[in-house]
Amino acid sequence: MDERRKRTVYVTIIQIVSVIMFFLIWQYLVQSGIVSNLFLAPPSSVIVNAPKVLSEPFVYDRILYTIWITVVSFIFTVIVGTLIGLLLGLFVYLRSALEPYILILYSIPKAIFIPIFWTLFGLGFSYQFWFASFGGIIPMIINVMYGVKDIDTQLINLAKSYGAKSYQIYYKIILPSIMPSVLVGAKISLRSVLADVIAAEEFVGTTGVGYLAQYYATNFLTVELYTVVVVVALIGMALYYIISRIEKRVTAWNITQI
Repeated sequence: MDERRKRTVYVTIIQIVSVIMFFLIWQYLVQSGIVSNLFLAPPSSVIVNAPKVLSEPFVYDRILYTIWITVVSFIFTVIVGTLIGLLLGLFVYLRSALEPYILILYSIPKAIFIPIFWTLFGLGFSYQFWFASFGGIIPMIINVMYGVKDIDTQLINLAKSYGAKSYQIYYKIILPSIMPSVLVGAKISLRSVLADVIAAEEFVGTTGVGYLAQYYATNFLTVELYTVVVVVALIGMALYYIISRIEKRVTAWNITQI
């Protein structure tokens, strides 16, 4: 077994052990009475009751809705954010004009914009889609913009000296060079999109996982609430894993992946 594979095995073992320890401590805190089960459901109860909770149409349909709107918003965010970031990275004057505003928007908590999007788009899919896309597109733009900015200009000049056309420079140099930045931005945007979808559902939604969490918390249904929390974690982990697999395939040439 080579050194890289050993390291992967060790990391996997540590991650599994840490997850087991987390759930054991969680179970102990509730079972021993240190934390009341009115506020924290034991993981054993969550696991036992999860099939029943998730099989209810009231829950099942809302989970699918959250997955659907998250995926749609995320795809839109990656495509549009990459294009805007590419433009800002390539055109210096445009970047100089817009960069301060983008950084300001990135630093502002997105929840403060919920009433604005609610007023503009009303309740339902449009409001949640545009709010989640707005939250995810900013980090996407920033990562791609700086990825383009950091491209080695000597490579471009060398390609031009050999008679490379503009489309060849974009396809052979610029796009491969920014791909790591695109995928890093996608990971950050995924977290933002999922969080913003759930926040939008909690604030004024009538469907989705965010609404479920709000409903269960209001009625002190802790087992159901923590089942929803686990579902959200699994959705995020699954989407993150997919992006990570894509990253390994697309940027296998990148030395940072070694």
